Amino acid sequence: MADLDTVDSSTAAFLWWLHRCLEVHADLSPEARDRIRRQHPGPAWGTGHGFSRMHTLRPDLLRRIDDAIVRDRRDLGQMVSVSQFCREAARAAADAAEERLGRDLPPAPARLLNNPRRRQRD
Repeated sequence: MADLDTVDSSTAAFLWWLHRCLEVHADLSPEARDRIRRQHPGPAWGTGHGFSRMHTLRPDLLRRIDDAIVRDRRDLGQMVSVSQFCREAARAAADAAEERLGRDLPPAPARLLNNPRRRQRD
């Protein structure tokens, strides 16, 4: 949501934003993903915090995610689930959006809009 007014190429739909951040994360090196993983360790088991929604992803994107997970296991000896990979990709994308914004992200609305309006450019 924060990128709607700061990045011309940002998508307005959450699912397409998720696809984009997963593509970016899959294209990183295993070492870069490891740095992100260490910066944002996952929630403790049983806390009820984390991703709990199901989103349909494109088959080609799922293959890219699987390939990245295999590279992490092969190169770093790290076992990463698809949900953990998605959580890390979303956190990395949020961090990047926060950096572009120059401050903390505003709180997310209780329900994301299907087609939010962009700020008009001068």
